[in-house]
Amino acid sequence: MPEKKTTYGRVAQALHWLIAGTLILQFPIAWLMPHIGPRTQPDTIINLHLSFGTTIMFLVIIRLLWRLTHPVPPALASVPRWQRAAASVSHILLYLILLTLPTLGWASASARGFTVSLFGLIPLPGILPAHSRLAGPIGDIH
Repeated sequence: MPEKKTTYGRVAQALHWLIAGTLILQFPIAWLMPHIGPRTQPDTIINLHLSFGTTIMFLVIIRLLWRLTHPVPPALASVPRWQRAAASVSHILLYLILLTLPTLGWASASARGFTVSLFGLIPLPGILPAHSRLAGPIGDIH
C-alpha cells in the first residue's frame, strides 16, 4: 500500500508562496494608488494594481484546480476536531476572498471603461459594460 503524504507537494507550496508574495506586493501598490473617481484615468500604478489583482485571481484558480486533483495531507491525530473544522472554514473563506476581491476590482475597472491587462501584455475582456453605473458601488465594495 502506498505511503500517505504528510506534507504539501512542491507545486502546492510554490503556488502558496507565489500567492502570498503577490499579495504582499499588492498592498503597498493599493495604498499608493490615487482615489478613483468618475474622471480618473488608469495610470501606471492603477494598471499595476489591476495586473497583480488578476494575477492573484489566476494563481488562486490554478491552486484550487491543483488542490482538487491533489488531496491535502491529513491533519495530525493530535489536532482537535474543532481546529480542523476552523482550518477548513478559514481556507474556504480565504479562497472566496481571494477570488471575489479581484473579480470585483476587474468588474469595477471594466465598468469605468478601463482596459484590464496582465502587465500591458495580455488584454483581458471587460466583464461589465464600459461606463456602467455599477462602477462606483462595485469599486466601493472592492
